[in-house]
Amino acid sequence: MNNTAIYIFIALAIAVSFLAFIRWRKEQSLNQAASSARKVFPVWAAQGPFLSGEESAAAMRYAYLAVYGPEEAEDNGMNEAITNHAIAYDNNPSDWIKNRWLALESSNSATDEYVVIAKGFAAIDSLFSTGSD
Repeated sequence: MNNTAIYIFIALAIAVSFLAFIRWRKEQSLNQAASSARKVFPVWAAQGPFLSGEESAAAMRYAYLAVYGPEEAEDNGMNEAITNHAIAYDNNPSDWIKNRWLALESSNSATDEYVVIAKGFAAIDSLFSTGSD
């Protein structure tokens, strides 16, 4: 094996390793998103039904805050996700109604505790929004 063949082999090994790493990171991100959805969506769903994307997005925000706490929810990009949720809900409410029923089916005992916390966040927001009028 000459030097050129060795360099080509090393370059190919690096390229394959890099592609494998990117695939692994993508899978990790998808797994994290799925795990987050399994925790947050039942809490969101239990706060419904919703008349608009704005109501649904507020419930999703409270669900994120209840499950992850304010700091971690903000660090996870919650605000962008909530804005996108409102738009998605208004664009296709029937799909979100189906999603809500599916999420309710996957709720568990932890969901009930998180719902109480989420409703507490909603109450606090309500107090501050009505107090500033």
